[in-house]
Amino acid sequence: MSDYRLITFKDLTPFTDVKMFGQTSIEVLGLNFSEVTDVLINGEESPDFIIVSNSKLIADIPKKYIGTKINTVSILRATQVKEKFSVINFKSTNRQDQISGRPYAIQRFLKLLFTTQGKDIFEPNMGGNLLSIIGSTDTATMVSRATAAVKNSFNQYISTDLLSATNTTLSERIKSVNIKDINFETSSATLYIKLEFVLMDGTTTEAGLRL
Repeated sequence: MSDYRLITFKDLTPFTDVKMFGQTSIEVLGLNFSEVTDVLINGEESPDFIIVSNSKLIADIPKKYIGTKINTVSILRATQVKEKFSVINFKSTNRQDQISGRPYAIQRFLKLLFTTQGKDIFEPNMGGNLLSIIGSTDTATMVSRATAAVKNSFNQYISTDLLSATNTTLSERIKSVNIKDINFETSSATLYIKLEFVLMDGTTTEAGLRL
């Protein structure tokens, strides 16, 4: 289970207000925008944004969302220690570099979630089977099976965590995984899952997955 590697792990920057700026952009007000690296609108990266000042930025809306409802806005910066809430991004890669802290904890869970049982010859009984549900077009079925995959993965995580507890720090261990939202968009056959990870050190990380 070493196919998935985290490629970003960034803190969510608080903001106080967001409003339309023209027809294709939004204006966001907040604090400490000088370190912002990404703006996500409805979960997708803004194609371009400008930091007007430390307290204001303007971001272009992704083309597919122009003229539609803006449900979520996330302001990211590349630090990992200033805020309680963070967002992760990952992809399939062959990199074998070592990670630690919160990224390590989340990656261990994601490996289980995305592994199909029987695919890992060393641990054939491990895996949350999330990818095995891809292909269904029934919303209720997708949501039900995705929920089961998350819960099953966490149960497996707990069983393996007991074996590695002496070799990891509190920031590298997950206390609970909560499903904040699951939605299946039939028009694009896309499954959205929002998870909240509570670590043993008390910090909380939110992850938005899109399949």
